[in-house]
Amino acid sequence: MTNSIPRTPENFDFHHRDLLSEFMNEFDIGKDDICLIGSMPLHVFGIRENKDVDIIAKEEVRKRVYQKASDHADCITTPDGQIYYGPNDYIEIGPHDRFDYLGITNDELVENDDFHMSVDGFKVMRLELAVSKKYAEGRPKDMEDIDALERADVVNTIDWDWDLVRFVPPWEEINEESLFERGMYSLRFRGLQETIKIALYYFSSSSSLAARFHNTFQTVSHWRTYRGIVNLRNQGLTLEMPVASIIANHYNEGEFTGWDIIVACLEQAETGTSEVIIGSDGTIRGGEVDLASQMLDDEFSVSVSIGGGNREPVTLSSALKNTEYSKEELVDAKNKLFNKNGVYFHSILWPSAKEQFDEIEEWLNNRVTVIESDDYQIPSDKFPEFVHRIYDLDERSREWVIEKKIRELRPDDGRIRVLTLEVPDPQFGKGVNPVPYSRKIRSMKRECRKAFSGKIEQYTYDNIIHTTDNFDHNHKVKEIIHRYTKQ
Repeated sequence: MTNSIPRTPENFDFHHRDLLSEFMNEFDIGKDDICLIGSMPLHVFGIRENKDVDIIAKEEVRKRVYQKASDHADCITTPDGQIYYGPNDYIEIGPHDRFDYLGITNDELVENDDFHMSVDGFKVMRLELAVSKKYAEGRPKDMEDIDALERADVVNTIDWDWDLVRFVPPWEEINEESLFERGMYSLRFRGLQETIKIALYYFSSSSSLAARFHNTFQTVSHWRTYRGIVNLRNQGLTLEMPVASIIANHYNEGEFTGWDIIVACLEQAETGTSEVIIGSDGTIRGGEVDLASQMLDDEFSVSVSIGGGNREPVTLSSALKNTEYSKEELVDAKNKLFNKNGVYFHSILWPSAKEQFDEIEEWLNNRVTVIESDDYQIPSDKFPEFVHRIYDLDERSREWVIEKKIRELRPDDGRIRVLTLEVPDPQFGKGVNPVPYSRKIRSMKRECRKAFSGKIEQYTYDNIIHTTDNFDHNHKVKEIIHRYTKQ
């Protein structure tokens, strides 16, 4: 990558360089003792200018400087080992464990030529590690920097080293400070306005916080939504709802209670004259025949109107009393229709976890219901394209992230296992994401990865399992799997 640096040593300048030189002279620090991190790799590649100067120092140097800085008028030190120097704390030396979550010590970053570039005698963290750091920390400003890197087309260049790109499991703490400590430091060094911004981001992305308020406001929210939609309907609003969403609303404490819809599908009645009517809780109030017709035609969404009244749950036992179909016929029809219409979720177990396929399947079946389990062999020349198709459905996916995943999933093997899952209560949320996602599925994926990470040879985060996030993904992934797999 060194040969691709667009800045020559003669014009390598950056904000606060003079202040950095002053600091280095004051504390007897040489260029070989430190590595420039933070925004400096982006500055080197012309992505954006640095606002301050973040440094990692050899541990012996950091300890020496920290001791002297504790009594220095121009320095601030923190209990975790950080050092700030100059007006507005523009120079910062990170703590001893700054990059432990990437599996790199401070000494390794400074001393190992594989981890840094050399620019005008300064050591600057390689871009691959800078991207890994920003992707792991995931703050709004980090995502903005990654967006800028992608637009500049410097990711995955000819000198790019994929082995340096690290994915950090979310259960590994990047910062072990308490929320109170983080808040106090942020107030001290960033000010009130920036601290409020960070706090709002943190809480808006917390699914647990959303879940905490869900039950409290659910009834009020449903009533207000119902009144608002009825008002708009009277003004000519046309409503559509995914078929899978309507069906999924017919679970009560884990039991499916919409067997009358399955019966209507089996009877294959012609489309009725009434439209599909749903209540404010999403369950059907009328038009079961019309909904059944849409399910048989594999339509993703159906036109609906909002109605009142109550729905009497139709359990399997009550359906059997009022129909000639057997239990086996009803269950088989339900499974086929739910799979066809995207009600069921899909998990893909990757080749890197093939020795644990059976154990992972049993683990999942103890949390949700595994309806089907199929092993497939993806041809090695088709495997990268298959992975791209799967992850392209996720609006959060980035091209370079997918490229890294392909290398970690062992495409030369190509063996996968596809599990079809019944998830009675997906617990959909949205948060800062552009589309709804199942909080239950994401939580389960994280637990699964954590539980089996120690059993996977050469484990890297995300090379065990992929699971669909919503009904749209369910619908599309099913088609992709069918297109690329050979039994």
